[in-house]
Amino acid sequence: MIKLFRKIRHKLLSENKFTQYLIYSIGEIFLVVIGILIALQININNNDKEQRITEQEYLKSLQTEFRLNLENLNTAIHENDVREKALSDLLTLFDVSVLDTVSNQSISSLLHP
Repeated sequence: MIKLFRKIRHKLLSENKFTQYLIYSIGEIFLVVIGILIALQININNNDKEQRITEQEYLKSLQTEFRLNLENLNTAIHENDVREKALSDLLTLFDVSVLDTVSNQSISSLLHP
């Protein structure tokens, strides 16, 4: 392909057809510019694709982290509910009428569920 363009260029210069050579050279420059623009577009598309892949990996990682945090929160809520029930049971023991009938073991089990 390059040899063909070189032959055309030399033929035009040898025949002193400067205007045709100028049109030819502008056309060749135009082809080079189009080739560069196509290469840039392909490069941009590849970069966008890599960024989308990276973004998907980040989103999956965040989703996993959110699930783990939700599980940890649910566990903490459950533990707090158990503690709240134990404390409410313990508070009922401070009633004077109930305090005499409760053993130390039951109080200890309420303090350490």
